Amino acid sequence: MKNCWDILNVKDDPQNCDVIFVLGGSSLAPVQRAFELYKEGFAPKIAFISVGGNFGGEKVWGMPENQKYREVLLGFGVPPENIFTKGLTTDTLAEAQKAIPFLEKELGTNVLRMILVSRPVHQLRAFLTFRKQHPEVEYLNCPAKEEYTEGDQETETRILQEIERIRIYSKKGDICMPPPEFPVLG
Repeated sequence: MKNCWDILNVKDDPQNCDVIFVLGGSSLAPVQRAFELYKEGFAPKIAFISVGGNFGGEKVWGMPENQKYREVLLGFGVPPENIFTKGLTTDTLAEAQKAIPFLEKELGTNVLRMILVSRPVHQLRAFLTFRKQHPEVEYLNCPAKEEYTEGDQETETRILQEIERIRIYSKKGDICMPPPEFPVLG
């Protein structure tokens, strides 16, 4: 399973970008990572548009994800004018389809480079989905700092779910083709 975790957890060295985009999920670790990248000066804005889906939002915090993320970032001291959010989506495909138009309208400019921040288990699917939906944008993968723990049933189940989703979504044409080393089920 560790090998699968490593494949899903794609990482790039952070570089200056137009915006940091946080994907929805059942963890505040991506918000923490986005804040670290913001504080280090890699982008002047942080954005997110998920209200929550299968793994987050109301089910975890009793409020939409975008509201929780905003609350946390304000608590970290991020000025409100540097946070761009609106509750628009409940899944990764919709985030990828709607994020760029939302940001370009809000920022008043084209988004050329974006840092994607997700949970490590979700990072590859997020990247492949965004790249398929908006190939004109350069994406850098800077996942949350979560570690793989051998035998953690919840994480291992999620790894298998992600592998299956990538396989299905690539067949549907919703994402770019996964890398050759990607495990194939069945």
